[in-house]
Amino acid sequence: MAIFSSSQNVVTASLDLSNYFSKIDELSHTFKAMDNARKNAFRVPHFNLEKDRYVIFSDVHKGNGQKVTDDFRHNEETYIDALDYYVNQGYRLILNGDIEECWKFEHDTIAGAYADTAFRAEQQFIEQGHGFYMRTYGNHDEDWANPLKVKSGLHTVLKYPIEVHPAISLGDKILIAHGHQGDLASDRISTFSRYFIRRFWKPMQQLLRVKLDGKLARNYSFGSHRERCLYQWAVANRQLLIAGHTHRAVFHPHECVASDHYINLGSCVHDDGITGVEIDRGEIRLVHWASDKKRNVFKRADLGNLLARL
Repeated sequence: MAIFSSSQNVVTASLDLSNYFSKIDELSHTFKAMDNARKNAFRVPHFNLEKDRYVIFSDVHKGNGQKVTDDFRHNEETYIDALDYYVNQGYRLILNGDIEECWKFEHDTIAGAYADTAFRAEQQFIEQGHGFYMRTYGNHDEDWANPLKVKSGLHTVLKYPIEVHPAISLGDKILIAHGHQGDLASDRISTFSRYFIRRFWKPMQQLLRVKLDGKLARNYSFGSHRERCLYQWAVANRQLLIAGHTHRAVFHPHECVASDHYINLGSCVHDDGITGVEIDRGEIRLVHWASDKKRNVFKRADLGNLLARL
């Protein structure tokens, strides 16, 4: 028994050590990928903290318009109502990755499902003038890292030429990036992940009628390893990082040190609505739009004071 117990302890220790080095490896890859995203970020000219208004959404996952396989469909009207509100209030729109579900569907299929609805709502911002519509790419819409695919897949449906960036900088201290950078499944082996989602997950989802995730729209606690990797990068670079990817909205200013450097937008596929972030003339807010068209503020903070503490 003693020999078995000792062997079991060795195996357990080996697994723990493997897990430890795996996390260290992801942190290293995250730092390298985020450094590259920041280096190649689009820098918004003349960002004015006291006057500008921005709304940021991520993880829309526009699909084929079908009830089971399209994780966005149930929030389509909520998304359009929110965008109508923001364009009428003079906000600029930033879409922070995974806006189209290109892992599961072809570009033409997505465009056909939402050309007259969600894409039209986005198009209103482009029509306001230069700088009112900006985008980054995530893992599920990494196709938009290729300008030729942007031209063939987005220009036609949006009816205007646009650019999609690895990240967006507002001033010197705010970086907006999707947050998949350095993640094993979503970045480093994304080709395999895309194949698995297209060939196996999509048919399984249709057969079993299961959702992408069943998260509710709320202000979650900080804690996953992906979040910690992004947070540590933001601290090391004295940035306020606004990310998506995890579908877990996170914003706790002054309550925990992590949220002085890291905010997560949540997603537009929550069971009970969509979440996003508003930057509004010196204030920053995590907001929830419910299916009854009500806008709720989860948390707010003075953006100038937050940036001063970085």
